[in-house]
Amino acid sequence: MSDDEDLKLKRADLVTLKMQCVDAKVALYYKTLALIGDSGPGGGITPNNPPSSISNGH
Repeated sequence: MSDDEDLKLKRADLVTLKMQCVDAKVALYYKTLALIGDSGPGGGITPNNPPSSISNGH
């Protein structure tokens, strides 16, 4: 049995959905992280920094 078979829904299974919100800047940060992660080993050939609201006091 593969791991995917555990994810198949069957009649009478209970599914709970939870909706969460983030602002546009947070969504962009996580989207960029996902794209960097899909760029290959170590985040791709050229390292990238995702956009964020974190600063060094400037």
